Amino acid sequence: QEVTVMDTEKIKKINLNGSSANYIETMKKKFSKSKNPREALLLAKAFYAKKEYSKSEEWALTANKLDSNKDESWHIFAKSKAKLGQKDEAIKILASYYKRSHSPKTKALIVKIKTGRL
Repeated sequence: QEVTVMDTEKIKKINLNGSSANYIETMKKKFSKSKNPREALLLAKAFYAKKEYSKSEEWALTANKLDSNKDESWHIFAKSKAKLGQKDEAIKILASYYKRSHSPKTKALIVKIKTGRL
């Protein structure tokens, strides 16, 4: 099984069978050196793809703390919360972010979570 992780610079394919642990460890090492929100976001996406929602939530929050203006990290954070059964909290987080971002994708995600289509 492969999942495509979108990155603003390039597309990375993650093999979820054997090499995903290596990918995650590599990205953790890169992040520990750089403290780059991009690596934190890639880790959040990798854990989300593996359905490890607590870890994806944690890494998305780290990305948000480093750069609070990226839709993607807010979306992964909220989607992880929703998958963990915290839909109301996910909607509140997205609504708060939407007030300052006016992102159409954020509004669409709010509707998706509210209607149970996530």
